[in-house]
Amino acid sequence: MFLDEELPPNAILIESREILDDIQHRGSAHTDLKPRDMTVSLADEWERVLWIDLNSAQTFLEGDLSPRQRRWFEEEYDMMD
Repeated sequence: MFLDEELPPNAILIESREILDDIQHRGSAHTDLKPRDMTVSLADEWERVLWIDLNSAQTFLEGDLSPRQRRWFEEEYDMMD
């Protein structure tokens, strides 16, 4: 079943990490990272990873972070590494 796959087995994790980087670079912290908050979409010709359940996400203005808010970003980053 998986022997014919072109992508490495960790492709989903790599893509989810890249998407989280994009979310954070736009000033948002998911704040509730769990495997159940990711899904794979096969709807189009592209298979993609989607972050879902963003109801507890926090969005901040660039350069306007308290030490606690910076820690949220750092914890998310560390969790995905």
